[in-house]
Amino acid sequence: MLNHFPFANHFRKTWILFSLCCLSYSGFSQYKSTGKLFVPYFLYPVYPAIPSAEPFHPGFSLKENKMMDKLQNMTNWVQWYLKYFPYPYASYSNETNWLFGLGKYNAFTLGKKGVKDSITQPSSINTFLYATLNQQYKVVIESNLMFHKNRAMWKTTLAYVDYPLEFFGIGNETQLENQRTFVTTDWQLSTQYLLKIWKNWYTGFVYDLYDYKKAYLIEDEHYPPNYTIDGDHVLGTQSGLGVKILMEERDNRLNARRGYFTDVSYQVFAKALGSKYDYNFFQADFRYYTPVYKKITLASQIHTEARFGDAPVQSISLLGGDYYMRGTYRGRYRDNMLLDAQLEFRFPIYWIIGGVIFNSIGQVAPTYKQMSFDAFHYNYGAGLRLQMDSEHDVNIRFDVGRSSDQTIFIINVQEAF
Repeated sequence: MLNHFPFANHFRKTWILFSLCCLSYSGFSQYKSTGKLFVPYFLYPVYPAIPSAEPFHPGFSLKENKMMDKLQNMTNWVQWYLKYFPYPYASYSNETNWLFGLGKYNAFTLGKKGVKDSITQPSSINTFLYATLNQQYKVVIESNLMFHKNRAMWKTTLAYVDYPLEFFGIGNETQLENQRTFVTTDWQLSTQYLLKIWKNWYTGFVYDLYDYKKAYLIEDEHYPPNYTIDGDHVLGTQSGLGVKILMEERDNRLNARRGYFTDVSYQVFAKALGSKYDYNFFQADFRYYTPVYKKITLASQIHTEARFGDAPVQSISLLGGDYYMRGTYRGRYRDNMLLDAQLEFRFPIYWIIGGVIFNSIGQVAPTYKQMSFDAFHYNYGAGLRLQMDSEHDVNIRFDVGRSSDQTIFIINVQEAF
């Protein structure tokens, strides 16, 4: 329910700072003449931790062996750097001006140190922060932990947001020219703890807490709104407690090649829990992964959300974003009910580089009865993958999605689903 990265906006041009790759390449450029790995001065204290490449690859010529050693060393360097150091990024958009940030992602397996564990699924911690020249900020800390032998999982997200999100109105037919900038200042906490109850089925509690200090539309005479936000009906606390049922049957939950995944939850936001607003929230997520040819994987997903009651406008279902309906700005369409689905082909390209092609459909409506087959929005796109962690098979993803009126560029860690 959190909008993680600021890159999904057709108005913005996104540049990633490739200083890491440039730095690593400059070091390896000396490998040909010296046979040694160059390490910048500021990294000497931790240089012994850098893994080395295998010296020989049977079945290849001496020249091919040298090239493979260079590629392997470069791979080791990049993955080592990302393991211990944050990556920088920057972007530009009309609503933020220039944005600068740092991100840090680590995948690991919980268990006894030094004991090899092929059963426990990997865990991860993701942290990022950024600031804009318009004095806007966002800080997010996410932990996704899987405990020994997959007996329990605990996922928590803590965020501070002082950041704009474009607002186009409510409904499935909002117009692009009605765009307004909606700014919120708030704290967000989401947590869930699930215990394995039978085979790969889990159940437990889920809790969300949102505290909105500010929420307002920026006035703009060039873009008159088709919906007026009630300033008193967006501020205050939202507190919701519920139950979740989850089935985890994937071979790798951070980057699945085969298997199933089911996630169904129901939450109650009520004054008895300290919430200013009374509403119920239902969500369901179904995924299936299968290899179709050698290393080519077909991934599919059906996802729905429903809110019943007095949900504020910023908390109703938002179509689009980095994970669903890539190609549509998050919140381009919003309403009480949401239904979307997507297909994605994943395939290797070369070395640590992979690719994907995807398409998706989705719509929003006041109720499920008001949804119709001819109301779906359609998206399609493609992307590249750069492996940042070979042990846990985690990628940095670069996606470009296209809808009927937008082109979205996305840079993120892990797969969309």
